[in-house]
Amino acid sequence: DEFYRAEGGDAPKADGLGLGLAIVRRLAGLLGLEVEIASAAGRGTTLRISGLPLSEPGAVTVPRAHRQHPLTGLRVCVVDDDAEVLAATATLLKRWGCEVAEFTGLPEAACGCDAIVSDFDLGGDLDGLDVIARLREMEGWEVPAAILTGRSEPETLKRLAGSGIPLLRKPAHPAELRALLTGFALGDEAPEDETAAS
Repeated sequence: DEFYRAEGGDAPKADGLGLGLAIVRRLAGLLGLEVEIASAAGRGTTLRISGLPLSEPGAVTVPRAHRQHPLTGLRVCVVDDDAEVLAATATLLKRWGCEVAEFTGLPEAACGCDAIVSDFDLGGDLDGLDVIARLREMEGWEVPAAILTGRSEPETLKRLAGSGIPLLRKPAHPAELRALLTGFALGDEAPEDETAAS
């Protein structure tokens, strides 16, 4: 787990934040590798990474599909009625390699998106949940989607929780948005703690 460090009994306290193995696990998952860890008290820890194809002794070949970040080329439809927030979100996603279609309301037609990120309050008759539902109809499949909102009323939060669509609170932390979109790109289900309860 991130930021977890096992403390040894009499061993001196080691430097570090407890991120190393969490990073190894995540990178291995992206590359389709297996990580095994075995520890023996007082003797140390062995870390074994397996699953890399070897073309010749000592030469490692990483499959082409795994050479770039999963967000590279991900087509994201961003909907926000605030032009400045829309531009800022689109700029951030483009920096991550996403292809972005920007809208201040419901698009008139399908845009061929792989994911949807919508503000909840859109200043019109439709809110973010409505826009996501209609976009999914236009696209013809259950496009992975996320809602961004600053709303905190119990009724609104209950409706958002019942939708099953992950919710990120405004201002959304870029790392949370990136992790959520990466999960979409890899076909992961959104963790429960990233839904309206988060």
